[in-house]
Amino acid sequence: MMMTSPLFLLILKALVTFFKDIFVYISQFFGPCLHVFAAMRIMVSFVIP
Repeated sequence: MMMTSPLFLLILKALVTFFKDIFVYISQFFGPCLHVFAAMRIMVSFVIP
């Protein structure tokens, strides 16, 4: 049990770092797209109330 615990924590830490990097990449990639989509929605809502 003591041998697997540090390994488990290391794997967990690696997974958290991996998913955090993926989340940052996705948010950087989809951020401008979401802003453009929100702007289009606002313009459409002005044209079509």
